[in-house]
Amino acid sequence: MYLDHIVQTDRVPFQKSTPPASIYADAMTTETLHRELMAGYGDMQAGRVHDAAAFFEAFRQTHA
Repeated sequence: MYLDHIVQTDRVPFQKSTPPASIYADAMTTETLHRELMAGYGDMQAGRVHDAAAFFEAFRQTHA
């Protein structure tokens, strides 16, 4: 089925993508990781947060 689609359209039936490298903590320097964690902590203290249950429900609706 996938091969037929690739042959007929000359492309794979899904989008190929890789996440940005900045989300991999083990690839960050100690300073970069600390800076990113502190930025997230600052967002939390300033109230720039979202309810996880509401986020995942919206994500499921848009990516289902």
